[in-house]
Amino acid sequence: MLYSSLEIVKASGAAVQCRLRKTLPELFSYTRHEWVEQAQADIDELKAASLSNLKIIWIMGRYRSTRRTRPGTI
Repeated sequence: MLYSSLEIVKASGAAVQCRLRKTLPELFSYTRHEWVEQAQADIDELKAASLSNLKIIWIMGRYRSTRRTRPGTI
């Protein structure tokens, strides 16, 4: 499984990390716009839960292909 993370950092410096599990097909089925919408929905939910004093940072990992070609191939 691949992960995206929602990191919640208190003003005092203590940190709590919530991980959102995504399977490979789910991860690549999302557009960048959908990722931003989901992040905003998570932030709004946390604020509604009286956690508005937290600084919220959305961290999304970047994944790249590990496929390599042999020398001399295109």
